[in-house]
Amino acid sequence: MQKLAFSRWPFDREADHTVCVGPFPKTQADFARDIAHLAGAFSRIEGDRIALFLDESYSFICALYACLSEGKTAVLLGSRQSAIKTQSTLFDAAVTNEEPDDPRFRAFQSLFQAPAKEIAPVSENAHILLYTSGSTGEPKAIVKTVAQMDAEAAVTTEMFGSALKGTVLAGCVNPAHLYGLTFAVWLPMTLGIPLFGERLSSQEEFLRVPEPVSAVTTPTFLRYLDDALDAVRAHFVLSAGGKLEPEAVTKARRFFGCPISEIYGSTEAGVVGVRRHEQESIEPSWHFCPGISLLSENDTGTVIRTPLTPSGVFTLEDRLAFAKDGSFTLFGRRDCIIKIGEERISLDEVNQIIRKRLGFSARSLAITRGNQTRIGVVVEDPNGTQFDRTKTASYVQTLRGYLPTPALPRFWRVVKRFPVNDWGKLDRKHMEALFDATDC
Repeated sequence: MQKLAFSRWPFDREADHTVCVGPFPKTQADFARDIAHLAGAFSRIEGDRIALFLDESYSFICALYACLSEGKTAVLLGSRQSAIKTQSTLFDAAVTNEEPDDPRFRAFQSLFQAPAKEIAPVSENAHILLYTSGSTGEPKAIVKTVAQMDAEAAVTTEMFGSALKGTVLAGCVNPAHLYGLTFAVWLPMTLGIPLFGERLSSQEEFLRVPEPVSAVTTPTFLRYLDDALDAVRAHFVLSAGGKLEPEAVTKARRFFGCPISEIYGSTEAGVVGVRRHEQESIEPSWHFCPGISLLSENDTGTVIRTPLTPSGVFTLEDRLAFAKDGSFTLFGRRDCIIKIGEERISLDEVNQIIRKRLGFSARSLAITRGNQTRIGVVVEDPNGTQFDRTKTASYVQTLRGYLPTPALPRFWRVVKRFPVNDWGKLDRKHMEALFDATDC
């Protein structure tokens, strides 16, 4: 497969090469022509920071290239809801598929009315500005250059290039998040793998994708797969953005018919680790991605060498335990360690023990009332058939012997689905608000 740097995407493939399949198929010639019209439109937009609110991969890719080729900074906020929450102060203009309701917003389709302009190859120093919620839930700016994204594509193509060969790549992820940008945009376009142009929002929509499929998914999407639906034939399935639970692996293997690969990383660091779920009953260890290695461990975190950050090093906020062969196990974030009395408690460990002993998908939090801190647990029960509010005392009794007394849950809440924020991460503020009432 011919591998292209971002700057060459519109130029160095045959005119009849298939870029996109689906309701609106596109060839390489269409791709270059669409970018040329969008470049003409972007050249007329005032301001340097252009936010892209486009869910469909093909539209997003065309707009991203046109934006950067005109010397603008592409701002990726994830959703318009994010922009509304921040009073839209993070960008000068925006492009959206929705009907504009702000003078700075442009309708994507209207941009094609602009005369086409000769496309300028994008500089490797062009900037993409992503916003992530980090550990605080507040928007945090992360700058990525085209050179950084090309470097990450070199890593991901080494890992997955052969698996993607001959497939159509489809995803349910947002291209304005780094996970989607890396795997639903940069990886297939670097390799020349055809895209399914629409972002998929349901399991049924995967049945419309030409087989064999490569699927870029999330743990939440896989967890809610319906075993009753017809399966699809996939060669490659990827998940990231959160821990992949055993039942999600089982459902995913049944629906897609292939092993599930999982990525560990962050917006700041890029890809860090990878593992492959070959057998449903065995949880595999993590391995560093190509070019990533351990540098040191200290009280503040695990320091890695990586070609994907400007400094070449990065300190991970997660706790890693290494085996002799260099593989590792993740034990959650360091900021998920709390202290109650004299006891240091890992909230991730509480979650794992609740799952193992009670069978619940749960997230625990430190709840402070007055001068006392206790453990609160939110249980996800989509059908309302697992958690019984009258049996909380029995649940706690079952956990005794596996958790120290201060780590035993004091407060319980149940939801159909865990709340997530605009970045697709657990909304801790929303979770904490569930415990505002003073009852148990």
